[in-house]
Amino acid sequence: MPQVSFPTHFDHLDDPRRDQGKMHELGDILTVALCGVLAGAEGWKDLATYARLKAGWLDEQLDFEHGTAPSA
Repeated sequence: MPQVSFPTHFDHLDDPRRDQGKMHELGDILTVALCGVLAGAEGWKDLATYARLKAGWLDEQLDFEHGTAPSA
């Protein structure tokens, strides 16, 4: 079975965001959000805190187009 990165599982979703200012792929954002929820995040502020505190680890695990993990 070929290896597939987790964010590619979200590739079939339509991205409702405008192209202007879009810094991260939707799959990357959803992957970081899912990791945050699994780690106990209960809201947007928790997700932003998770992304900030785990940025180094997330950068190692995922190939972000702009080099850094999405955060608020």
